[in-house]
Amino acid sequence: MRREGTARVAIRRRDARRIIWLVLGAGLVNALLPSHARLGCPLRALTGVSCPVCGSTSSVASLIRGDVIGSVRANAMPLGGLLAAASLARGAPEEEIVVQLRTLVVVVACLWALVLVRANAPGSPSR
Repeated sequence: MRREGTARVAIRRRDARRIIWLVLGAGLVNALLPSHARLGCPLRALTGVSCPVCGSTSSVASLIRGDVIGSVRANAMPLGGLLAAASLARGAPEEEIVVQLRTLVVVVACLWALVLVRANAPGSPSR
């Protein structure tokens, strides 16, 4: 049941697949670069505050090594992206995926909260 005025995000399954693979590919390339050549987080560089994707490079590097727990500890978003990509592999390419905007906001806010808690935990490398 959809209430009137509920903000939604709709995207074709094919476009969602492309976006996820593009982002995961960029993360993989960044993870394979030497540490001095990796792209840094602009938000963290400007404000000192970690963004929702901070730790993704470490997460992807851990996934490449097969360290799933280390990947989730660094940031769960890349693993979530892989799971989302796997779920999007099924279904018709023209089918639309519709998600409520508030759901997306809550998911990103929760991920950001986890990143901030991890970054400010005693003994974390960023402290």
